[in-house]
Amino acid sequence: MIATACLNRGAIIFIDIPSILIVLLVGGSLGMASYKGGGFVGYMKACKKHFISAGILGTVIGMIQILQNLSNPEHIGPGLAIALLTIFYGVILYCIADAISA
Repeated sequence: MIATACLNRGAIIFIDIPSILIVLLVGGSLGMASYKGGGFVGYMKACKKHFISAGILGTVIGMIQILQNLSNPEHIGPGLAIALLTIFYGVILYCIADAISA
């Protein structure tokens, strides 16, 4: 019963909108700033360099959020989600951009 409940939730436990926005906005903006032409593939090549850096920046933001809320254990979870999921999203987006630009 417990295993079925966990499997039914599936990938939904890995979705965190603030983490996705941090990586997409920072990585996409830095990619746009370093874009030198070449259409969509060129843009993916430019973004690919910045997705992991954006994930690391999100991890730092999440750690700051955790350290600000150490006195209240209920607020540690969202900060930890941002800290861990932003680096995860950065790596996933890097792999997608690498596959597109190859």
